[in-house]
Amino acid sequence: ASFDTILAENAKARGATLKFGVRVRDFEIDDTGVTLTTDDESYGGRYLIDASVQHRFLATKQRAVLPYPDFGRAAVFTHFHEIRDEVWDGVIGPNFDIRIMMIEDGWIWVIPLAGKRLSVGVVSRRRGIKDEWLDEYISKSKRLSEWLRGARREEQTHIIANFSYRNAEAFGVRYACIGDAWCFLDPVFSSGANLALRSADSLCQHLIP
Repeated sequence: ASFDTILAENAKARGATLKFGVRVRDFEIDDTGVTLTTDDESYGGRYLIDASVQHRFLATKQRAVLPYPDFGRAAVFTHFHEIRDEVWDGVIGPNFDIRIMMIEDGWIWVIPLAGKRLSVGVVSRRRGIKDEWLDEYISKSKRLSEWLRGARREEQTHIIANFSYRNAEAFGVRYACIGDAWCFLDPVFSSGANLALRSADSLCQHLIP
């Protein structure tokens, strides 16, 4: 949220107009420009830049989502709060190291978050992922169970499916997709912010003389 706020404030300071709480329903591109239709009104512009992250607005509209079958099919994860000091200092360390633990059909991520929290998730190539899989893998791992001992677990467990994909029509006349709207590899690689910023930078260099 802090990073998003910095980006939004910087965009406004450089002359951008931001609208919050607006959902785009449709779009139209012709020789003169682009029109976006929302629930309340329409907006026009010279170009359409799709930065809708995993909503992948254009890819969905154009039926252009192509999955990467060799990556993980789904992930189940939650957050653990109040990690013990000896675990935070000894395992995570000052560099906020991410831990990856290989399992037979995928891998487990352990990602440090602000406030001595850990995001713990399982990425699997198997179909039919369930909440229970996360508990099963934690209980099977003596090391992971020890790291999480005494921690407070969030009530909600999250499942994300079919997340590794690319947009087969990521650019065209008067439109382009950046970040997750262009492609997404896998949450364990944490590549989303990097790809978003690099693709946005590359696009701006082409659009702005």
